[in-house]
Amino acid sequence: YTPMAYIKPRFRQLYRERYQTMVKGQATFFQENRETSVKTLHRFNLFKRLESSVYAFGETVDRLLERIETLAGQLRAPSGKEIEGEVADVEEDEDDIPTIGKLKIRLEHIEVEDYLYSLAYDREQLLTIQAEIRRIRTEERDRKLHELLEFLRRKIVDTPYNPGNKKVLIFTAFADTADYLFRHVSKVFKPDGVHTGFVSGSRPAEADNYALDQKFENILNAFSPLSRLTVPVSEDDQLTILIGTDCI
Repeated sequence: YTPMAYIKPRFRQLYRERYQTMVKGQATFFQENRETSVKTLHRFNLFKRLESSVYAFGETVDRLLERIETLAGQLRAPSGKEIEGEVADVEEDEDDIPTIGKLKIRLEHIEVEDYLYSLAYDREQLLTIQAEIRRIRTEERDRKLHELLEFLRRKIVDTPYNPGNKKVLIFTAFADTADYLFRHVSKVFKPDGVHTGFVSGSRPAEADNYALDQKFENILNAFSPLSRLTVPVSEDDQLTILIGTDCI
């Protein structure tokens, strides 16, 4: 995410001027500043996704590895071609690492071996993390997930907080986490007749009650038919658990 750091010294000013931000004839922001900001944002994004779920963190690690492989392939291309780097605004997408715009640099203007060395180092670190993530998931050692499932069991099966109300609404910042929770929660509770729904702004809505039309509004209606003042939904068809992002 810092291609400017690998441009040969004699070409740096060329790219600095090409990608600088000008305001009233004055250079106010340089590509190096963007890359520093984006690098910091990526670091925070990784921590946020790790905090969200091991699955969301793993998905980001997988995407980073794919990008490293793509960039390494571009760097190994015949000289004279251009590679596409990133010109990113410091914004965060719901799921993915933010990438807006393209920065093109000629291969002969880059310290290719240094760049490939850094990418190889990052790749090794990420592969180690990826292996640990897969071990946690394979051995079902996601303690955070286990605690959530136990909380849901107590809330729904053992001690509903108010008589007759077993509904649970689960928010998460990331669609990857919401999807991950939906798969596991549905697997545990559906055999007992407890239905779960999933909604996100970036993915198709879904519910494990296939008698429902699998659409965003219908799933919200099935979770809370009284508050949404829609056509009545039978108790058997209602969703007890709804998992979603802030699109709700």
